Amino acid sequence: MIQEAVRRANSEGSNQVPAKISRAANRIAKREVDYGFEDRLIPIDAVMQIAGLGRTTIYKKVREGTFPKPGKPGGCSSRWSEAEVRGWKDNVLAEREVP
Repeated sequence: MIQEAVRRANSEGSNQVPAKISRAANRIAKREVDYGFEDRLIPIDAVMQIAGLGRTTIYKKVREGTFPKPGKPGGCSSRWSEAEVRGWKDNVLAEREVP
């Protein structure tokens, strides 16, 4: 039922994420409410969706120093700053050659 709603939103031109994503990223996409926060911490599944990279590649780039480092807000879970991840993506797109 939820996936149908996301598919419907996609067909209507909404900026919702595709239905074939993880549950965590799907929850974040549905929560696009402006609470007045400048930034938020997002899980690896949402980072993968934004960056278009796999989990292993993301952690490899973190080790190389070419991708934003995650924080550990509590326990053993890693969270990334959404603004940093989107900034990284913008920089990658700005560096490409435009024909």
